[in-house]
Amino acid sequence: MKKLLFKKVAKNCILLIALLLSSFGYAQTQRIYTTSGSFVAPAGVLTIQVETYGAGGGGGFGGTSNRDGGGGGGGGGYSKNTTVSVTAGTIYTVTIGALGNGATSGASPNGGNGGNTTAIFGGTTITANGGIGGFGYTNGGAGGTSGVGSTFNGGAGGAGLNGIGSGGGGGAAGPSSNGGIGSVPTGGTAGGGTSGAGGNGTTSVSGSGSSSLINYGGGGGGGTKNAVGGNG
Repeated sequence: MKKLLFKKVAKNCILLIALLLSSFGYAQTQRIYTTSGSFVAPAGVLTIQVETYGAGGGGGFGGTSNRDGGGGGGGGGYSKNTTVSVTAGTIYTVTIGALGNGATSGASPNGGNGGNTTAIFGGTTITANGGIGGFGYTNGGAGGTSGVGSTFNGGAGGAGLNGIGSGGGGGAAGPSSNGGIGSVPTGGTAGGGTSGAGGNGTTSVSGSGSSSLINYGGGGGGGTKNAVGGNG
């Protein structure tokens, strides 16, 4: 999953925002986007804070023997800009990256890549890149590389191992830290805020990887023998 978060700041009060807004009688508000759309700057607002989360990559497909695991998808990156200038009444474009789907067959064994989340405000662009999908076992079972953000990076997906199990997805980056790296079979930890942990892989003889369903940007876990990867 994925998210773009706007925090609206009254006038140019950008330091100690909560205190300054309270002092001036303004209420701080948040606007959350989970689908692409537009943002219209309200009257009286000159500066906003923007946080973006890239989407997680999908997990890879398992091999043809017991516990031959696909790789986990990479976690999405995180970018934050606290001083984005806007003009009241102007329409700005918001693009939310789509999650990477887990691989569903040996014919296309790699998980899908997570999409980039981008917001454009005139000459300022804030982007958090999505994680790369995990590789299927027949393509080596490597974990997907992490999505890059200007603030923190997602975690890489764990690599699937021959006869042992599949890799967990990388954790999404967040406002506190980079996302954690996936392992067999555990998904990487989230980087705080509303970022998501990676979905788990599995050590079952034949089992599907778990999807990253909580919060935003975690990679999906890989599958084992003839089993699908989880979604980002």
